[in-house]
Amino acid sequence: MLVSASMVIAMLADAATATPKKDKNDPDRLICRKEPLIGSLTRFTRTCHTKREWEEMGNAARRDQQALRERSMSSSSN
Repeated sequence: MLVSASMVIAMLADAATATPKKDKNDPDRLICRKEPLIGSLTRFTRTCHTKREWEEMGNAARRDQQALRERSMSSSSN
């Protein structure tokens, strides 16, 4: 009886600590990236955001880059 009770407790503990697998396409999946610290060759900082947040930041950077490109083209043609 003691052996089976301890096995049940161990299985419940494993089930409680197990993380559910998330789909790679889930927009709420947390993604962490290591980014180098400026001024250091060996130190990194870890930045975590959801997949949706990373996509929004990438889209904003592309929009800013396109706007800068358009402004530089319009000022050079004058």
